[in-house]
Amino acid sequence: TTTFFFFPFPLFPFHTQHRNTRAGGEKGVCLCRHRSMKVTSHKVLLRVCTLLLALAASVARASAEAPPAIDKAFVSGLLESAKADKDFREWMLSVRRELHSKPELMYEEVETSKIIQRELKKLDIPFTSGIGKTGVIGVIGTGEEPVIALRADIDALPLEEESGVPFRSQHPGRMHACGHDIHTTMLLGAGRLLKKLESSGELGKGTIKLAFQPAEEGGAGALHIREHLKDIK
Repeated sequence: TTTFFFFPFPLFPFHTQHRNTRAGGEKGVCLCRHRSMKVTSHKVLLRVCTLLLALAASVARASAEAPPAIDKAFVSGLLESAKADKDFREWMLSVRRELHSKPELMYEEVETSKIIQRELKKLDIPFTSGIGKTGVIGVIGTGEEPVIALRADIDALPLEEESGVPFRSQHPGRMHACGHDIHTTMLLGAGRLLKKLESSGELGKGTIKLAFQPAEEGGAGALHIREHLKDIK
């Protein structure tokens, strides 16, 4: 059994203005209103990545006969543990801001893929890269059923960022305006916490795959991810 938990659209960060360059060179201004980065970013990152972790761990720990149920005490404990870990929070913010500053368009996410692979290596999470050119799939667990796939999209949009934040886009005409830098960071965060559960033996029997999908913005990148996972039993 494979269960996909798809990330929500931008839960996040900043009040910003960007320019959209359309076909033919026509330019327009799009005002994106998101929640305050300074106030909520680390809280949102922690809560969402911990929820994803809890969902994955709950399914992985469930028996084949019993449907998975979310253990509220387990979820609460994970969230409190993550909140208390200053290094974890700072790491997530650092990764997110690095990704935000280096946006890449669909099937061109070469540097983004390298960052993902770098962090997975640090976490000692084995992975396969080059899926749909730039996609990555990490693996945690015993290799047995149940199998769960958590997915995040990694591509940016052809927009000019005018936010003025220190970590704004370094690439003219490209911006993470749809929150994929955040989705990717949350999945890496969930992976870090899941790896801890695996190492301590708390994860139990089961396998969790971390799917970092290229080309979500109109490029049908999910087809590459799905093809790569279709042989899961």
